Amino acid sequence: MNGRLKSALRSLASISEFDPKRPLFRLQLTDDGRPFCCVDLIEGSTGKACHERRCRRQLPPAAAGNSLIEKVLTRRTRLRRTDAEIIGLSALDLNLGFEKTRVSNYQYSPLGAVWTFSGGTDNGSGLLANGSGFSNPNAPEGTQAAFVQKYGTLSQTISGFSPGTTYTMSFSAAQRPGPNQHGGQSWAVKIDGTVITNYNPGPGATAYTGYAASFVAISRNHTLTFVGTDLAGGDNTVFIDGVRFSPPIIPPVIQSVGLVAGGIFLTATVQPGLSGVLMTATNLTPPVSWRSVHTNPPNAAGQVVFTNLPATNSQQFYRVATP
Repeated sequence: MNGRLKSALRSLASISEFDPKRPLFRLQLTDDGRPFCCVDLIEGSTGKACHERRCRRQLPPAAAGNSLIEKVLTRRTRLRRTDAEIIGLSALDLNLGFEKTRVSNYQYSPLGAVWTFSGGTDNGSGLLANGSGFSNPNAPEGTQAAFVQKYGTLSQTISGFSPGTTYTMSFSAAQRPGPNQHGGQSWAVKIDGTVITNYNPGPGATAYTGYAASFVAISRNHTLTFVGTDLAGGDNTVFIDGVRFSPPIIPPVIQSVGLVAGGIFLTATVQPGLSGVLMTATNLTPPVSWRSVHTNPPNAAGQVVFTNLPATNSQQFYRVATP
């Protein structure tokens, strides 16, 4: 990416003049359900035509080239409804280190963090920063971790597995220290609702320790869930960070999106030989209701292309999965 485009993207965060009543186009995108950003493009405007609402997480790096954002912010070109390009998208981020959706202390069930959380205060799951009110040790990866308290759950549906392959899922976990722990948290790891292993290390395991569990993939999409079982009873919490898969999974990745003749086009890459399933949702409030809209095979270049998707001024989320 050239320096001018980087500067233009960084400047989005400081743009404040924005007329939500006159957007040319509002688009919120995800890679396989992972939220990126909300960008409003205002017809007839120039340098202040793009407004990054920061409604989900940081704007991803744009692909090199003349994106619409670069055109508006650096070339001072007025937007028209015939403008075709919107923005290039970055590679997929599964947020396996829980760094997306920043929290200053701790938060139950945060939105836009890729994972699905359950429950609420004193009996649920969420994200926490180093030094939070949970007295958690520093995260082994980055500065944030997830927590599962009492019977809370933490889950994510992941695409890109190869059926018949044995995968090892590893992660780090630590018990909550201090008097607010009552016997230590126990938890289970599930794949598609089936327990593959249980853990109960006891209240003394307050330093992050590595854990691992293996399973055989039976489809290309599986749901991973951490489930609090709280065998000791009372208020108990475990911190989780650094989830990994071996061998690495190859999930579908949305590569680009644009607007042509009033319709959206979207391209993605999937595992060789597989089709791509485009799914859409109107919001990411759990439980997210994804609806399949198209299943397309890859083209000669190995990309799956979706065209003539309806474009409206309301928000819309997209993800790509495999059959």
